[in-house]
Amino acid sequence: MGNSSSASREVLQSLRASTSFSEDDINRLYARFKVLNVNNENGKLSREVLLEIPEFAVQPLVARVLSDSLAVTGGDGVSFEEFVKVLDVFSPSGSNAAKLDLLFGVIDHDLSLIHI
Repeated sequence: MGNSSSASREVLQSLRASTSFSEDDINRLYARFKVLNVNNENGKLSREVLLEIPEFAVQPLVARVLSDSLAVTGGDGVSFEEFVKVLDVFSPSGSNAAKLDLLFGVIDHDLSLIHI
């Protein structure tokens, strides 16, 4: 990501293909991500920083989603791409399949229901 004011062309194309966000939306999210990530050298946002975002603070499932997401990524934070994909799930235009996957993951966070 570097010091650029917008996401790289490769990241933009990938996120356009995998989310419901426009190029302008992704660039705005990238600018917000950079502001939130100002003190972090690894290019990832910590759980604590994410929970300070007012839009996340009012979502009752966010803490659980973040815990699950960080467990999958090794707990070292959420990258820009992961950040956008999580936001897409919570957006009105996000895919129903992604919303269902997220909901199922929150309900079955230890994967015990898969083996029933």
